[in-house]
Amino acid sequence: MNLKLNLTKTIKLFSIFVLLIVVILGLKHINNIPVVQAVVAEATIKVHVKNNLGQSMANVSVVCTQKTGSNAPHYYYLKTNSSGYTNLSIFPNGNDVFKCYLSKSAYCINNRYFYRDVYSTGNFTLNPGDIKTYTLSYRFIKYCNQPKKHYAPKPTPKLTSKSEPKAPISKIKLPIKLTKQNIKLSSLNLTVKQAKSVKNFTIQKTLTTQIKFIEPLDLSSPDVAEKFQNLDKYIQIQPERVFIDSKNLPWLNKKTQITFYNVKLAKKPSKITILRIDGPNVKPLDPIKNNIKYDSKKQELSFIVNGFSEYVLTPSLEPNIKIMQEFNGLAHYLIISSRVGDLTSVINVSLKENSNIACKNIMPNANGDWTCKLKLPNKKLDDTIVIKANNVAQFPENIELPLHIHYFTKNTSLSTKNINVNIFDNWIYYVSAGVIATSLVTAIYFIVKRKK
Repeated sequence: MNLKLNLTKTIKLFSIFVLLIVVILGLKHINNIPVVQAVVAEATIKVHVKNNLGQSMANVSVVCTQKTGSNAPHYYYLKTNSSGYTNLSIFPNGNDVFKCYLSKSAYCINNRYFYRDVYSTGNFTLNPGDIKTYTLSYRFIKYCNQPKKHYAPKPTPKLTSKSEPKAPISKIKLPIKLTKQNIKLSSLNLTVKQAKSVKNFTIQKTLTTQIKFIEPLDLSSPDVAEKFQNLDKYIQIQPERVFIDSKNLPWLNKKTQITFYNVKLAKKPSKITILRIDGPNVKPLDPIKNNIKYDSKKQELSFIVNGFSEYVLTPSLEPNIKIMQEFNGLAHYLIISSRVGDLTSVINVSLKENSNIACKNIMPNANGDWTCKLKLPNKKLDDTIVIKANNVAQFPENIELPLHIHYFTKNTSLSTKNINVNIFDNWIYYVSAGVIATSLVTAIYFIVKRKK
């Protein structure tokens, strides 16, 4: 009878002990229960205005616009503080389109004349709670008591003889769109003789790109004049990117020197890639054959090509991706890092199947280095790391790396080609071992007590 009572007590005590363990583990992980809160949070837009001398510019006018659907935009007129920053707090709905820009084209400050460099953030959206920071800049041109620097190409000398017949191209009017885009050409006021061999013909977009034809051009035919009247359809110039439709403008398919202005490259970049895009054919330029040069003081990137298509500076994302692990208690992180050559690049890292695990809008430092720290779930995971870099030329570069995570094994290994992460899940192991050991000790205690 006593034996049955003792066994009954033993079973009851063991059941109570196991129940306590389950309650403790439940309380430990109760923080993981999602809580839905209805909170309307402000979003903040910060704009930093500086110049190419490394100075922040105070009391500079900045305008931000907020546009909802097809309605007229709402304007916010701001001034930078003594540190060169504006701070605008609003309540966005997630669908509005925002844009901030420098309202004045030039400033004369402390006898220095500054002209707009990076003058607009471009369109962007805001969600409640977002804090977005943008940098706009002015470039030092001259001292205020000096004549303004002239950026337009030198015009072709005017006719010296009125008896020479004019070329058809001299009678056309260039599209207004080119003027609005600040695109200028060498003078087209040419005689037929001059138009047959135009030397050093230049197409230039102020503070963005210069296209200088090294070989003489023949612009004398009426077909040239007809095409130039719609030149905006065949030429596209944007930061770090240029396109000329050589099928419609075969007269411009000549050896050319292209110079991109205001190019911000990493210090001693190990990789700078300029691509020639000709339909489906994409090929990088050769640094030696194409004479690629970068002047870090002037922030000018120049190269020479033998004919025209589309040329674009890529983010120059290095394929050598470094992967490290970090453990902080029960949390497991992957630290991913690499470099880009173009400092205008923005990097986004995420998992393909678990896109909520991500690092967004990473900006590289002056050396082009960037780092992302991904927090991984404590479970088996087969996924792909997706790394995307996009620069001011709007040319994206992607790298994908397979990722495999397996638990309950003591081996750990990493590879940038095929990432295998094997983790020993310590807390589950120790809790299980503790439950078994405690149960054995309790049973032995009651058996010994009964024999006594």
